[in-house]
Amino acid sequence: MEDYAYNYSLASFCIDERVKPKVAMSELFDMVSGTSTGSLLTTAVVLPVDPVNNRSNKYYANDASDIYKKHGGDVFQTFEIPLWVQILGTIGCVIFGGLLGFFIGMCIFHNKDHEETMKSFHDYIRSRKTLKDKQA
Repeated sequence: MEDYAYNYSLASFCIDERVKPKVAMSELFDMVSGTSTGSLLTTAVVLPVDPVNNRSNKYYANDASDIYKKHGGDVFQTFEIPLWVQILGTIGCVIFGGLLGFFIGMCIFHNKDHEETMKSFHDYIRSRKTLKDKQA
């Protein structure tokens, strides 16, 4: 990567010829970022040997890649949660979420007037059925 950047920059007359035919990534980019693996690799390729002089990297792309391949397992270790903890956690979350939703719903949607209206409507329907049964 640095060799290509050096050759391109040299051909474009952006830099002078150097003893070491590589361009530091910090010379090309003002800011770099990444997530997870990308953040480790971008940090490695922009880390200068001397903080004052950014013309030389401490690690180049090949070095960073080799370090990552060698020590990546130390950084990204797998961790498995036991099945019983997963099941218990799922049940706990469902119960908690259900109760929370029920109580929030009761606070928001509980209406005494509507409840009284529905009770009187049910009483009316029952009385009509009773009246109809007596007539039949």
